[in-house]
Amino acid sequence: MNRIIKFRALKDDISNFNFVYGSLIYDKQGNPRITEDNGNTYHTCKKSTVGQFTGLKDCKGVDIYEGDLCTVTNPYNGKTAIGSSIVILSYEYVGGWVLTSDGKDRLNISSRTNSIEVIGNIHNK
Repeated sequence: MNRIIKFRALKDDISNFNFVYGSLIYDKQGNPRITEDNGNTYHTCKKSTVGQFTGLKDCKGVDIYEGDLCTVTNPYNGKTAIGSSIVILSYEYVGGWVLTSDGKDRLNISSRTNSIEVIGNIHNK
C-alpha cells in the first residue's frame, strides 16, 4: 500500500493560525519542524498542533488530518446530526483512523469518507 505521509502544524511565529504542510522532523531541543520543498524550507511549529494526514479525503475532496472537526451525514436518511456530528479525528493504535464524538462514540472512517465533511480543526475552531 502506497500512502502519502505528510503532516501539518501551525507555525510558531507572529503569523499564528497559518498551517504549514510537509514532512515532520524534530530539532535537538525536541521542537517540531515542518519541512517543505524537499527539505529546503523549515518552519518551527507549535508542538500541540502537529497532525498527520490520514491518507483519506472527505466528500468534497479535502484532505483529512488528525485533529480535524467533521460532520457526519447518516448514509441511510441523508440527515446530518447537529451537535453530536462534530467529531475529532484521532489515530487508534488498533489500526485505523476514527472519529470520536465527546469521547464516547467511535466510527472507523476508512470506508465512510463519502459521508464525512471537514468543517475545521481543533486548533482554530
